[in-house]
Amino acid sequence: MAPHIYTPAEVESLVTAAGRLSPEGGLTPATFTTLFGLLAATGLRISEALHLCCGDLDKAQERLIVRHGKFQRSRLVPLHPTATQALRAYLPVRSTTSSRPNSRSPLAADTGLYGSTTCATASSAGG
Repeated sequence: MAPHIYTPAEVESLVTAAGRLSPEGGLTPATFTTLFGLLAATGLRISEALHLCCGDLDKAQERLIVRHGKFQRSRLVPLHPTATQALRAYLPVRSTTSSRPNSRSPLAADTGLYGSTTCATASSAGG
């Protein structure tokens, strides 16, 4: 099966639909909206996005540090200012609405098995 390249209209539709997930105003729509937007804006693999840690956002340089990419290689991924802004807006939502606000991976499900670096601490560091 050939990969599907989403058009900008399809991405917008997907992000809009994610924003309508329930519960309205809750963590699920915020997480999926942010995740789909980040994937579209950066070209990250889903596994890379789900393994991002809060400290992997370099707000000053507007880039992500992907530590566990393909073949376990690390790389820097530049972010459009709107992607940085979306991540900055998402992290406080995550820390106030999650049952695991201190989860190391802010885009992973609340049932993830990650460590204890807090998003609240990491989101205030680095910019």
